[in-house]
Amino acid sequence: MQPESSPARELIEKVTSVLKDDEELRQDVSHELNTHFEDSQAAFLEEGKSKEESETLALKAFGDPKQIAKQLAHSNQGRMKTRALVRMFLGRILVPLSVVLVMWMGWYFFAERSVIVSMLDELGETGDESIVKEEGWHTKAWAHLSAEKQFQLFGDLTRKTRSAQERALWEKNPESKVYYANYVRALLEDYKEKGLDNSFDYLEKEIRRGEELDPDNAFYNYMLAAVLFKRGGEWKSIKGKKAKEWSVKDKALLDLAIVELNRAEQKPYYRRHLSEFLKERLDLFPETRRLDDRIGKMAYLASIPLPDLRLIRDLFEALPFYVDVERNELPEDDATELLDAWQEFLKKAVPDAWCLVDVLVFSAIANMAGGEKDESVAKDEDVAFGKVADVYEAMGKPEDANSTRLLAKKLVVPKKNWDADRESKRVKEMERDLIFWKGSILARMLLPNLGEPITEEMLRPGRQADRSVIEQFHISYILCIFVVAIIGALILFMVCHSASKGRTVPLFLLPPWRVVLRTLSLAILLPMFLYFAFTRWSGLSSFENGIEDWRLLFLELGLLGVSFLAASTLLSASYIRKRCHALNIAMPEPVSSLLVRLCWGGMGILCLCCAASKKLFGHQGALETGLYLFGTGMGLIICGVGIVVFIKGCMSRNTYGLYYGTLARSLMPVYACAIILIGVIGLPWLQKEESALLKKDPLFDSSPYGFSVPEGNLTLRLQSELADAMKAAQDR
Repeated sequence: MQPESSPARELIEKVTSVLKDDEELRQDVSHELNTHFEDSQAAFLEEGKSKEESETLALKAFGDPKQIAKQLAHSNQGRMKTRALVRMFLGRILVPLSVVLVMWMGWYFFAERSVIVSMLDELGETGDESIVKEEGWHTKAWAHLSAEKQFQLFGDLTRKTRSAQERALWEKNPESKVYYANYVRALLEDYKEKGLDNSFDYLEKEIRRGEELDPDNAFYNYMLAAVLFKRGGEWKSIKGKKAKEWSVKDKALLDLAIVELNRAEQKPYYRRHLSEFLKERLDLFPETRRLDDRIGKMAYLASIPLPDLRLIRDLFEALPFYVDVERNELPEDDATELLDAWQEFLKKAVPDAWCLVDVLVFSAIANMAGGEKDESVAKDEDVAFGKVADVYEAMGKPEDANSTRLLAKKLVVPKKNWDADRESKRVKEMERDLIFWKGSILARMLLPNLGEPITEEMLRPGRQADRSVIEQFHISYILCIFVVAIIGALILFMVCHSASKGRTVPLFLLPPWRVVLRTLSLAILLPMFLYFAFTRWSGLSSFENGIEDWRLLFLELGLLGVSFLAASTLLSASYIRKRCHALNIAMPEPVSSLLVRLCWGGMGILCLCCAASKKLFGHQGALETGLYLFGTGMGLIICGVGIVVFIKGCMSRNTYGLYYGTLARSLMPVYACAIILIGVIGLPWLQKEESALLKKDPLFDSSPYGFSVPEGNLTLRLQSELADAMKAAQDR
């Protein structure tokens, strides 16, 4: 190596100045010429010449500097253009493109996919009426649909109230009984809200319009009767007692309610048209390709207002109290007709049952008429059970009382059998073990209380689809970490470049394509393949369990992310260090090889523990927590090493600025290639897998009979059993 101020050094710099546009190539050629000069000088020294004479003779043997410069420029012209294009592509196109790609993915996964979290939260609180009342919550998941489809699904969203929005659908199809029934249900829901300023007169007018549109449908008369009865009576607390007392508040309104009830009983059927409405609406939704598509459909189902159920339940709970209060004034036939009105209603309404809640409300009506105390209901509210039979007893009609109790007992048998199944040991074990460990998020939310037979095979597609979604989220986080690494490398390069002050600027090293292929294969493709092979095919990973196995889940994902970042950095840094050494760039002392081995050894131990822990020990929370904490510590150590290198590079920029600047500048395209590779291969494959798994899932589809297939089957079974019990009672 010649001194910086030697004639040979000056000559070499002058000759290679024609290559100044490619500093790495210039350094390579300078190093080659310097070696050639040193060899020539050594040959003259061996001949017995002095050092000064040997240097002079070597310079003469070097040749004409202008001719050599011309030859260098000519022979490297094409190579320099190619390398310049590659550098421009990597530095000015690939790196910014990778950052833009991650920003887009961030928008897609963190913004759009956040709908999953919000919808799951709201679905998990469907028992809370305030959730359903939240303005527009059911439309958020489908904001990306066209305006026409949103109108078909939700009505005119520019209108203030839900009922007004739904009315727009009917206004566009004024002959549709389905759309009008849907509008009336929404109007009944809005009528309960005091702040919406909905008058009873307007409600009555709209219900009458529905009666004109569908004159044989008892739905509208029952709804008007229920509203009138609610306005005409009231429940009062009894001091010192839990039970409440019903009393007449407005006799005229109650008389009008009785008239509507009689009209309803004369009509041939009771239809809310919910099944037809939902079948038509759900057909408008796009095919379920993503988990948020499925949850969005469930959110839509959860948003369907069912105020009619509460009104009907309140009506038939209050009717026997009304007869009891007014029995001295009511003709006996009228009193009997009112007491038996629940039977006529159930006969019409059972075929119209849409979901499990419908069947449970119908069973509760029968139980209130002549059944026994239902603990599952009494826990939350005070309900009078068997009141119709009690009133018959008070009227001196024990036969009618017994007949009512017998009919009610038969009608509540399906629900009692279902309750018994749910409380059985088999179902409790299924809830605790199978669905808890093997079920998807939706399965854990919606299936345990059903008590329907569920197998591990049925749960597998759903939980694996959940896992695929979590992996997509995690990979998007990994890509964000790569972007942070690019930004950190850019800052370090700028700091070192500013410290060069006219000296050689940090280089942009271009490795041979074999080195690039080897680095990306070992750092990105190999960890990706090993991860998917282990999770999908080994049978030993957390992929076999649901999200409850979160310790191993996040340990496996963490190992994947650390492998991507650590392997790409270490392999690239190793090559960059060798090139800097070959180019005679001053470098700090390398990190102890022992520390690097310990790092890779720790990751290897974690991988082995992930593979062996389930096989050897089964589920051990303490062991898995320890592995998770150890893996987290390893990840923090590796991140800490990166921060230390960044700080050290900034602090030693005057001494080793060329090396750290070259390292930072050359790492940026490596990280960009990693982002592109992961984004192009990993994420599309996971999305395709998610779509395929959702199609295979046998537990959830777009059934209009509930949120899940088991719930739909249960609803149809209970509905059938209830209808059979009604028919058997009538035949007797």
